[in-house]
Amino acid sequence: MRTNQERDGEQKKKQLLMNALKRGKVDASGYSLNGYKEEAVCIEKKNNKWLVYDGERGRQHNIEQYRDFEVAGYRLINRLSDSDEAEAVIMADYLVSILSYAASLHVAVQKTKPKKTVRK
Repeated sequence: MRTNQERDGEQKKKQLLMNALKRGKVDASGYSLNGYKEEAVCIEKKNNKWLVYDGERGRQHNIEQYRDFEVAGYRLINRLSDSDEAEAVIMADYLVSILSYAASLHVAVQKTKPKKTVRK
């Protein structure tokens, strides 16, 4: 069972991916970050794996499985990009966003750790 923190993290990562796709001017009708959508590239979590697939005629096609959402996001960007240059720009944007988010989590954890006391 997922914790609230895990759910919040997944939602944040989806938001970061969606923002990178928007900034890259990827047509929102061509993808779904919330499961099946007709005539779209989709991401869906199933059995603790992230699936990336094409939604077509009510079925999932070209299914790929990934353990991490970030990798599934990279694959979604790859499938949606109409050129290598566009893909590189969107990937870089997404990577910077993910790294910034990870750094913010690290800082938050560091602030909550008790300080070590030195015994003399």
